[in-house]
Amino acid sequence: RHWLGLIQNNPLEKIRPATVIHAYKERKDYLEEIGISSSRLWAFGYKMKQRKALCWNDSTMPIITVMPAIAQEYEFVITQLITSADMIITKLRRCVKDALFAPVKNKKSKVSGDFSIIESRFWQDTEPEFYRVLEDSKMALEKKQKLDDIKIGWLKLLKKQSIALFDNYSQAEQIMTVTNPRRIIDARKDFSQFLNSDKKLYSTL
Repeated sequence: RHWLGLIQNNPLEKIRPATVIHAYKERKDYLEEIGISSSRLWAFGYKMKQRKALCWNDSTMPIITVMPAIAQEYEFVITQLITSADMIITKLRRCVKDALFAPVKNKKSKVSGDFSIIESRFWQDTEPEFYRVLEDSKMALEKKQKLDDIKIGWLKLLKKQSIALFDNYSQAEQIMTVTNPRRIIDARKDFSQFLNSDKKLYSTL
């Protein structure tokens, strides 16, 4: 989820990777000569709230480098893939809230509860496939091939995983025992329509 900004530029947020990432990419040929063929970035830090440490987070991810000739197009494609995933998780969280809670009449009121677990599961479940898509996109661009099939496959995966998460966290799988099945049905219908027909989502890819 943090690929943009950590490994490559994030044009929307105007965030650039750390100097060490640029240095690694510039010296990749030399590093390969001395036997370092691949490396990973280790990102870590505390999650803070009002100067209090809530938890410690850390994660590693591969540093993928590409030829200068395709670098700009490659970064643009990866931005598309991550942006589309982010749009889906945003809609997923909203629809799970709609399934679980009655509409809030007061606009200033907010639905209580921590829905970050849904987002964490979404990125965790799609991460292995994301790295495969990164490599497939790199190879396709090097061979000057179209990326349509890669993008369609990515979107299919996002749809499958997000629907599964909705059914899990909205209690759709136990719909006969929940208090308001109509709310779950309506929220799932809304989410399915978004996945299959949202123009902004498809134009992003």
